[in-house]
Amino acid sequence: VVDFAIISVGLAMLPLLPDLISNILTAFFPKSAASDSARAFSKLVRNVATSSISYLLAFSSFAIPPFALFFQPRISKFYDYRPAYSEFEYACICLLCLAVEILYLKVISTSPGFVPKDQNMGGEPIDNANSFCKKCRCIKPAHAHHCSVCNRCVIRMDHHCPFTNCCIGHFNMRWFVLWLLGIHVGCAYGTSLTWPP
Repeated sequence: VVDFAIISVGLAMLPLLPDLISNILTAFFPKSAASDSARAFSKLVRNVATSSISYLLAFSSFAIPPFALFFQPRISKFYDYRPAYSEFEYACICLLCLAVEILYLKVISTSPGFVPKDQNMGGEPIDNANSFCKKCRCIKPAHAHHCSVCNRCVIRMDHHCPFTNCCIGHFNMRWFVLWLLGIHVGCAYGTSLTWPP
């Protein structure tokens, strides 16, 4: 399970190197063909990495916890310092795994809050030039940002999460925070299993 998590995190960090090379070339040679091709390659690697990692994590979210729930009580019998699970403890673990899976589904199925494209403003003047997105052709509300992976403007965008392959914005932020909290509680509990009394 740990090896699978390390591989997933490594894949999520894969776009960092092409992004770094692209940013260096753009800083020193902003109008060159090399910086343009590096930016295009960086975007391609980012899109492939974020789409592939979401499938790996969806698989791990649904396959690994039931697998671990089935084998962990049997493995813990070999620990001389760890007593066997009580029924209450095992029920709490099952509920935590179920909650984490449901929260993951809520994060990826809830829209982050996309700004509608091609808004017809009826000839109204734009007070702030930074509030108009040229890619989406829309007026962005305050704190909205354009996501280069989703190619949409997102209300109160926090980031594009490679582990969910979606933007974290106004409407799915609460589910994302609860999902992270559930993962941290599960990791803390898993770590506590290795502590001797």
